[in-house]
Amino acid sequence: MLSAHVMAGMPGLPLVVSPQEDRTLEGLKRLSETASDEIVSHMQSVGAILFRGFDVQSAEQFQSFAAGLTEKFLDYRRGTSPRKKVAGQVYTSTEAPPRIPIALHCELAYVNHYPDRILFYCHTAPTERGETPICDMGKVYEAIDPRVRQRFEDRGIRIIQNIAAEKSWRSKRTWMDMFETDDKSHVEQYCEHEQIRWKWKPDGTLQLINERPAVVVHPVTGQKIWFNSAHNFHDSWSWEFRHVGLRGLSLISALAERFRRRRRSPEDFPIHCQYGDGGEIAGEDMSHIRQVLWNNAVLFPWEKGDVLLLDNLRVAHGRMPFKGERRILVAMGMSKSQPAALVG
Repeated sequence: MLSAHVMAGMPGLPLVVSPQEDRTLEGLKRLSETASDEIVSHMQSVGAILFRGFDVQSAEQFQSFAAGLTEKFLDYRRGTSPRKKVAGQVYTSTEAPPRIPIALHCELAYVNHYPDRILFYCHTAPTERGETPICDMGKVYEAIDPRVRQRFEDRGIRIIQNIAAEKSWRSKRTWMDMFETDDKSHVEQYCEHEQIRWKWKPDGTLQLINERPAVVVHPVTGQKIWFNSAHNFHDSWSWEFRHVGLRGLSLISALAERFRRRRRSPEDFPIHCQYGDGGEIAGEDMSHIRQVLWNNAVLFPWEKGDVLLLDNLRVAHGRMPFKGERRILVAMGMSKSQPAALVG
């Protein structure tokens, strides 16, 4: 049986699993095998499990444990965050500068084939801050103003990306990085398969446009989930800087945003989100959604060796700014028992 408890002061998430006797990696793997039904049950009821106190020492050991909880690993193709592959199917969680916050999001929610499981491993605990906030997206769905929510449910969302062919100060990830190839025909085949509209611009930029639902029905619980990346892609993203107190950076971002809007149409922004019918989303609706997300965020300090397992459909994650060292690794894939999500 699992030795599981809720952290003091936390709202039931994440559920913490600690070793009873054997702290080794083999003990952790044995636990995941003998208590697999309990793990599945806890994931269905909570959506987040933190394995704490086990002796997980490396990326390879992390992947070895993660393999027991996933049917297959997925790569990070189409991902927008700068990250590096460390070993096998294990990546750094992000290479974004330490001072930059990363908004709450469900991994790859903007593509047709997304992971339903994501695991994080704390190789080096942050010196200061650097938490990975998590958030129950079922609760977010319920907390969003019904009028705002209905507009998104009725109209869906349209994601626009303009991915450069060369790295620059504002774009650290090229389309070659994103698709892990420099062959345009392979990119085009992928887009055709995933029903993504694509266009090559004269300067080599790749434009991607695809429509997604804003809400899905969880395939196991039947709960409606706020499952989209609208707030991450909408061109008002500098709100995140204001929220965490990076006011100087926020003002610079706001001025840059105004400058971009004067010179370009929304379809030429590096990233942008509209309603699925092409209508623009009001900034106040985006601000409301972001506020709801942060109102429901749960933060806890990382400890070396922690492994965090999330239901990627139900529980979003992000990253707070930090100082000093921090090395959090990630692996993502498909669970062994969960069917595909239903469109809401």
